[in-house]
Amino acid sequence: MLSTATAGDVACIMDGLMLLMRQHLMKGYIVELGDLGNYRLSVGSHGVKRPEDFEVHLFKKPRILFSPGPLLKELCKNVHYEKAKCKIVERECKQSHG
Repeated sequence: MLSTATAGDVACIMDGLMLLMRQHLMKGYIVELGDLGNYRLSVGSHGVKRPEDFEVHLFKKPRILFSPGPLLKELCKNVHYEKAKCKIVERECKQSHG
């Protein structure tokens, strides 16, 4: 066991965190969660040649970006890869196709 907090305690805290994150992200703030990392809202648009040609409908769908904190960044430095062995299986299709 890592904590004496109950599942309900954690759910309550997470609900509050999500509410605050939503409020702050909608105001354009960066949400900093210490060693865990940061969340921010990113918005872009399609370009136009002249400023007077820009319309609100040219905005793209906003995204929430996450930047990991130092501990999670360190984890990424220590990831190792290896090639997996693949087995190719051929099966006879008994279904009529038309």
